Amino acid sequence: VKMVDMYYNTTERSNIATASPTGENALVAWYDFEENIKDTTENINHAAALATAYAEGYTGSYSFDLNGSTDFVQLPTEVANHKNITISSWVYWKGGNEWQRIFDFGNGEDQYMFLTARSNDSNKIRFAIKNGGNEQFLNGTSLSTNRNEWVHIAITMGEDSVALYQNGELVASTKDITIRPTDFKPFMNYIGRSQFSADPMFKGRIDDFRIFNYQLSPKEIKSLFE
Repeated sequence: VKMVDMYYNTTERSNIATASPTGENALVAWYDFEENIKDTTENINHAAALATAYAEGYTGSYSFDLNGSTDFVQLPTEVANHKNITISSWVYWKGGNEWQRIFDFGNGEDQYMFLTARSNDSNKIRFAIKNGGNEQFLNGTSLSTNRNEWVHIAITMGEDSVALYQNGELVASTKDITIRPTDFKPFMNYIGRSQFSADPMFKGRIDDFRIFNYQLSPKEIKSLFE
């Protein structure tokens, strides 16, 4: 992993880690942000950041605290390259402008998948994915009433359906989203930052961020919330 800021200053590359897929359903990466940005699984998918700040967490003592202007986390290049995927996290959003990203995995403005805390559609959370053509998306509920509160959010993508959960409950699902991460192999994978330079950075805290290489069931999502 190598970090590049808006002025093209770069950090040294992190140590190289290699792994071979087993084909089994698994937890690919788990960031608990207990005063570090390391992956707690055996996959060693450690993250990188230009600056780190921590605040009181939900699942442990600490969470990653993003200031809404410069802070973000960059994940390894292949961490989200799965046909089926589940991404879950506890989110403490402090409010602000539209299109703040909880996460955004992609290769620029034409290939991406993201989850925003606030879209321009009645301030609803939105999952969106694009692979050079039309954007496909799924809206959830509004987080406006949950500002400055911990909320558990999860997105699951399976063979023929995509689902969005909030606090362990299904809030939206569709079979109309046909694009999958393996179609464009996301390389620039961010927590708190957009592929679009004009979009605002996320302001709030992120805790217990997990990536699975399969679509979790409603019961499994419920267990992450509980």
